[in-house]
Amino acid sequence: MKFCPENIQKRREELGMTREELAKKAGLSYNAIWR
Repeated sequence: MKFCPENIQKRREELGMTREELAKKAGLSYNAIWR
């Protein structure tokens, strides 16, 4: 089974955001607030 970006994206949408993605988004919003 090949892992292509499309399949991974669908997977993430099904499972919800991963902890890494949440951390990245939280970090980005955090940086945006404290600039």
